[in-house]
Amino acid sequence: MNPKTGLALSGGAAFGAYQAGVWKAIEEARRQPDIVSGISIGAINAWLISRGASSDELRELWLDLPGLLLPGREKRFSLPWTSQNRLFRAWVDEVFARYHQRKPRLEARLALLEAARCRIVTVRGVDVRRDHLLAACALPGVEAPVRVDGKLHLDCGVVRYIPLEEAIEAGADQVIVVDLLAAHPFPLVRRIRQGLERLRETVAGRRAASTRDRIADVRQLWVCHPRPLGGVLESFRWERSFAERLHTAGYHDGRAALAAEAPFRAGSQGAMRSSDDRSGDP
Repeated sequence: MNPKTGLALSGGAAFGAYQAGVWKAIEEARRQPDIVSGISIGAINAWLISRGASSDELRELWLDLPGLLLPGREKRFSLPWTSQNRLFRAWVDEVFARYHQRKPRLEARLALLEAARCRIVTVRGVDVRRDHLLAACALPGVEAPVRVDGKLHLDCGVVRYIPLEEAIEAGADQVIVVDLLAAHPFPLVRRIRQGLERLRETVAGRRAASTRDRIADVRQLWVCHPRPLGGVLESFRWERSFAERLHTAGYHDGRAALAAEAPFRAGSQGAMRSSDDRSGDP
């Protein structure tokens, strides 16, 4: 039986254009995954890929569509994120309108955080609605929680921003992980998240230990940039030239990672890294 390949797309807000570039490299290398999972902005990219979005389509959604949605006189970089929030919601509306009627081509898993119980919940791609996409990116302090099926949900990236577990639970035997925050622009946020995740694992007890063992058994290829993709402010706003730079970086990093190791096989090394080298939150 051929192993199933997963594609796990991390959170990272406006850095998501980088994942569109990696998707172009994956398409060119003919490394089509069987399963795609996502958290935060990675959830939207994962859902689009599962609906058959090509690398050219994903590039257009990131580089061109936001500019078409910006109101003519509205400042792009106002604080707090008033104009950007409106832009993001309009972008999600348009993305969902374009792709929700497409037949799913890949198995997809999106992770959200149920606010009241601080519990990570997984949504299958076929069940995704517009509100799921908004909730996936509802980062506290930036976007308000989103009510889905009567319960408030938040961005899962608050506690865990890499959807490796979701890909494995969907049946992936090997996973390509695209990490937008491997070099974090705000290390304090990473330390806070790690503390919250340790607390959540303590509550989960044996289940958390079992999950770590399963992750350790899955072979992984990590695609990431050696330096921060941008600053904290840049991660919360869209600007076409910046999105284009991210897309280009993702494409080149993706090509390099895929070229550095042969197609997944027993004992392959190169850019492959085990979960002992890279945890779910580096």
